[in-house]
Amino acid sequence: MNGEWELENELTGHNDWVRDVAWAPNIGVPCHTLVSCSQDRTVLVWKSPDGASWTSKPLSAEPFPDTLWRVNFSPAGNLLAVAGGDNHITMWREKLDGEWECVTNVDQAALAQKQ
Repeated sequence: MNGEWELENELTGHNDWVRDVAWAPNIGVPCHTLVSCSQDRTVLVWKSPDGASWTSKPLSAEPFPDTLWRVNFSPAGNLLAVAGGDNHITMWREKLDGEWECVTNVDQAALAQKQ
């Protein structure tokens, strides 16, 4: 090791700037998972069994209503939060079949008006 970084992989799939990437905790999980969100209004879920070869799949069938800024997994890795420019935070859970479902949709603007 010479103290320099080496490119392992370059994951391509978004059509605009990628704004955030989050690694899922993989305690007891046989693969690596990360998600990326973009100005193209999509979230891609990336999976790899070995850290070398990656495949991606959209989190949802339809694009989100606005640019996406942040993605973050819960400490256990079973929930994913997605925050967008439309002031919404959506919470997602991976089902047993590998598909993702939205379990919560929080409108930050509506919450601010109630306070």
